Amino acid sequence: MTERQPDLADPDRFDKLATELVQQAARLSRLAFSLSETGLSRGDADLLSALLDEPRRITELAALQGVAQPAVTRTVNRLETLGFVERRSAQSDGRGVLVALTRLGAEQLEGARLHYRPLMRGVLTNMTEQQLGALASASEAVSLLIDSLARAAQG
Repeated sequence: MTERQPDLADPDRFDKLATELVQQAARLSRLAFSLSETGLSRGDADLLSALLDEPRRITELAALQGVAQPAVTRTVNRLETLGFVERRSAQSDGRGVLVALTRLGAEQLEGARLHYRPLMRGVLTNMTEQQLGALASASEAVSLLIDSLARAAQG
């Protein structure tokens, strides 16, 4: 059985879905971090999460976050003052600077996640298997969407 391709003749459908996805994802993220009681904002957590796998340049962080470079620079400066990130020289380019997650920054991020996970788990355990499956499928689709948008943003 092959999957049907979406009807491309209905642009309003795609516009509505795009708007709803962004609004709902932002709402869920804001709510989760407001309940975490760690003091990390959603933006702080997004930036720290982007550094989990490897240090990154500020320009790369700005592209990943979809915000202007000066905004990322301000956030990095504040997080650096708190000891959550540090700047390092890029090995490949002595003039380049990378932003790296510190142990304290990783602990803060994990602390936020430890606070919101039980709250989410409590809600998720009250859902049906069908609802959980739909959420898992939606999560995979959103990941693909994010990857595609990130590639498009990088040119």
